Amino acid sequence: MIKVNKKADRKILVKLCENSTKVDDIFQNLPKAIKNNFNVEIIELCYKVEYRREVSNSHSCPINGVENFMRDASKPLHYRGLQGRIEFTIINNMRVTSSSGLFGNRGTYSVAGVNLGSGGGSSVQYMKDGELFIAMNYTYDVKVFIDDFEFLNSATDAQFISMEKEADKKERLHKLKYPNRYYYRKPIKLSYEGFYTNYDYTKVKK
Repeated sequence: MIKVNKKADRKILVKLCENSTKVDDIFQNLPKAIKNNFNVEIIELCYKVEYRREVSNSHSCPINGVENFMRDASKPLHYRGLQGRIEFTIINNMRVTSSSGLFGNRGTYSVAGVNLGSGGGSSVQYMKDGELFIAMNYTYDVKVFIDDFEFLNSATDAQFISMEKEADKKERLHKLKYPNRYYYRKPIKLSYEGFYTNYDYTKVKK
């Protein structure tokens, strides 16, 4: 069960990122968005995602997009986005028995913009001002769709295209210099990673 704040706004994360310029801003603003909608504290968070031109929409899609679980060819089969893993720890204040309702573009009050996939969690202990808190640590697959954050078009697409052009240039130069030699073109990987920590809490070592 999750208690929703009266001021809950499912697009709060998108609004917080209106003036953003980098991917990390999404994940740094995520604890604030969750706090706004559910009064739940994320005390630690880390992520690693990779830009992909084709992120499946079988179980999630952009806010104004279309899900396509049945892979209907008449509908979109994918969208541009970021895909990878996210790990976060929330204080279990007895109003949260599952993290699945906190995130995602499908829920009525869930924070849109960050979509969770397969994963799970376990309990951990933290201290704050001498008080012991029971927390839950979760790890999930995660998807962020480009269409949900306007700034991502320039922050990811433009960078990826630039990397592609550079790779094309290297391949052409190699073939001009060594026309009879095989050229292995490495796959282009555009990845992002980062973390957030609330330093008011200290993890209790087992």
